[in-house]
Amino acid sequence: MKTAVSLLLVALVSLSLSFCQAAKPAGKAEAKAPQQAGNQPEKAQEQAAVPPFANDDIPVIDSHLHPISEIEQMPEFLKGMQDTRIKAVNLVCIPGREKGTLLNLVALCCKAELPKRAYVFGGLLYDVPGGSAEEMDPAFQARQLWEAGCDGIKMIETKPTSWKRMKHRVDSEFYEKYFQFLEEKQMPLVWHVADPWTYWQNPPPAYVKTGYGSGDFPPADQIYGEVDHVMTRHPRLKVIFAHMYNMCFDIDRFTRFMERWPNVNVDLAPGSTQYVDMSKNPRAWREFFIRFQDRICFGTDNGPVTDPDVKEFRIQRRFLNTNDEFTGMRSDQVFRGLGLARPVLEKIYQKNFERIAGATPRPINAAGVKRLSEQMRKYVEASTARAELEAQLKKIDAILIH
Repeated sequence: MKTAVSLLLVALVSLSLSFCQAAKPAGKAEAKAPQQAGNQPEKAQEQAAVPPFANDDIPVIDSHLHPISEIEQMPEFLKGMQDTRIKAVNLVCIPGREKGTLLNLVALCCKAELPKRAYVFGGLLYDVPGGSAEEMDPAFQARQLWEAGCDGIKMIETKPTSWKRMKHRVDSEFYEKYFQFLEEKQMPLVWHVADPWTYWQNPPPAYVKTGYGSGDFPPADQIYGEVDHVMTRHPRLKVIFAHMYNMCFDIDRFTRFMERWPNVNVDLAPGSTQYVDMSKNPRAWREFFIRFQDRICFGTDNGPVTDPDVKEFRIQRRFLNTNDEFTGMRSDQVFRGLGLARPVLEKIYQKNFERIAGATPRPINAAGVKRLSEQMRKYVEASTARAELEAQLKKIDAILIH
């Protein structure tokens, strides 16, 4: 009888231990050493099944968030910013002609509402109706944005689809005084260069008719070459290359680039292939992240509202925080996490961007923002969407110009 009871107790203890081990959150894997060769990683699983993981409490600065496009969206933006997991956001602006003309001012309105938590990287306008050659000059615009209180500049001119439309290459004389100004003021730049390498071999559906390899777009190396020319002339540029410089297809080449330009930083805003490429060799990429831990910024490329609970946001954090193997942005993708230590994660999530753009956003300059508004009013009056834009500008001025 005693023997039977003893056996029963042993069985119950074993069952209890097994249950406790099974109940551990999957994210605890991040505390282990990186996966060794031959080790079997965790089975891929859907994002929805993942419990909170270690170091998920670190507040984030999203260094690559696209802003609202009109003032009516402000309540939605402010509601999203109530989440305490978001320390701050950097609103990267890509203004355009007609209805996109006022985007820089709309983003500055977000900063006016959240002066300690909203950075603004304004964008350049081109060929706007009513704009003179002087007013379209990149250096003139950069100075206006700086004087209004913008924290930096966003460039997309070297994305192939944008490159096609540009009249001037970035390494031409047209941009020389502009880059001189950015270098002199140490005005940071978030810069989109090229696109995922696979676009030239297997373009996504949106580009099938005019694939990157069709001759309609420049070769990737031509674009990278133009950027190299700029960096050679202006080695002190304070730049964050978006989307890991679209160079995750070749870690050795990317490493040489980072070594050559010690002022260069990159962001983690996901494209269609970067995380897939890094997941092919997580051990090597973990070493890359540790080596360049002071030069990598977290970014989502989301917008216009930030949400730490959206699938893509959670996937990015899981990739950085854990060693898990799991389903990526699409069901056919498998990501393998890097399992970075907390001090490294704190730099990537917050400290690196603060070093680049400042611990807090620059204040809005009343005189500068008034000049910028008056400049935009000139373009609004020449626009085919004049009535709609005038209504927007009136609401903008009510926020920015008291």
